[in-house]
Amino acid sequence: MKFERNYFVHYYDIDLKKRLMITALLRYFEDLAILQSEDAKIGLEYYKKNSVAWVLYKWKVDIKKYPSFRDEIKVITEPRAFVRFYAYRTFEIRAMNEELLASATSLWFFVDTNTRKPVKISEDMIKGYRVQNSDVKSLEIEELKPMLRTDFEKYFNVRLSDIDTNNHVNNISYIDWALEVIPSYVFEEYSLKHLKVVYKKETNYGSRVKSAVEVNKECNKVICLHKIVEDENELCIIETIWEKE
Repeated sequence: MKFERNYFVHYYDIDLKKRLMITALLRYFEDLAILQSEDAKIGLEYYKKNSVAWVLYKWKVDIKKYPSFRDEIKVITEPRAFVRFYAYRTFEIRAMNEELLASATSLWFFVDTNTRKPVKISEDMIKGYRVQNSDVKSLEIEELKPMLRTDFEKYFNVRLSDIDTNNHVNNISYIDWALEVIPSYVFEEYSLKHLKVVYKKETNYGSRVKSAVEVNKECNKVICLHKIVEDENELCIIETIWEKE
């Protein structure tokens, strides 16, 4: 079942070019997924009562055109397929004239929050979202290439503000850390058009993580391969593709 809301691009959501930041865009997606769950009575209180949660495993985001400051946009989401303990959910951002601005596919695991292990998706979820299962192959997210070298790196301490309602680091904080390591000329001369993320392990408040990046220029593109590690354990790998302005 599709679910949508209108969003207004506020000043605190934009970058130096007065466009919606990628992290703000992902927060809109995250917010909308939670709102749909709340409306279906399978939201935060249901998770707490039943000791379950949805844990994000993969993102694939494609951006055609960034919304700008003061734009009103439509954000749309749809749970597309449930298979045992995992689910696909898609997203779109559209202008008010229905022009497609961005789209995304995400893969989630349904987990027991006590054991942190995947469990079968409950009947409540299936009924609440009214999912008409799509072809899973059409939703699959490609594997990412491994980094071959480190061009730049930085360390970050996990702050209390990075922690979400599942008591671990919010998914978007990893992307923040990845972007912080990219050279400034990439932001100035290019636009982020494609993002892929694979989350491998959780981390918690008080940890110290390292963000590393490999930067490759190809014609009018810059392809960045990222990894976030803690004590040499990979927490997250990311690919960002930037195209010339």
